[in-house]
Amino acid sequence: MRSIVMYTDGGCGQIEGSRGKRHRIWSWGIVALHDDTHVELHGARRVPVGVDGRTEHELVAFIEAVLYAQSHGFSPECSSYYTDDEFVGYCAFRASSSSSIRSCQRQAVLERINDVCLRWYDIKTFYYLLETFDKSRITKVKGHSTIVNNLRADYLATWARLIEGPTSTKRFLSYDEWLNSHHTIQFWRRWVAPFTNVDTKIPAEFETWLAARQQANC
Repeated sequence: MRSIVMYTDGGCGQIEGSRGKRHRIWSWGIVALHDDTHVELHGARRVPVGVDGRTEHELVAFIEAVLYAQSHGFSPECSSYYTDDEFVGYCAFRASSSSSIRSCQRQAVLERINDVCLRWYDIKTFYYLLETFDKSRITKVKGHSTIVNNLRADYLATWARLIEGPTSTKRFLSYDEWLNSHHTIQFWRRWVAPFTNVDTKIPAEFETWLAARQQANC
């Protein structure tokens, strides 16, 4: 049975618009692993400055990942998600009718999810999201740690936000370029095994590969 693993991250910031007006930007970065392929997605949305953006941008990133999985034929049971956002990471527990939290707390979570879905998507997305929370594997990981695909999703979200600006001059780094950058290498000194949140020693194969890459770029 086909399955998909997705790493999501959201970003929120402001950019200078025309006539000195500032706009709030919600951005997202997604790394999808399925069918022996590595797919990267990013995007951004301009929102009114008055909209509360504490964690909604993280939820938007997760929704975009869920919609990608759905559009490519992956059922919630065959989908796994990794996020560094606490609200999204524990929505599976908080939104579940079988959870032990109070009904008023569950209702507050559902209203918050419903508000984002109806504002930017539709009611079908809301119900499919609830099914995803109930049936998919959703793991909360530590942000900016040693999980390389989570770091890559963060880079994609940052890039999506930067290119919305009028004066962005930075160049997009491919996966290999980004992985070879000094910023990324320092995180790869430790390695996190797939489907775990436990640090282990970095594989010897990666150390050999990394040394070869650095020597080739000298």
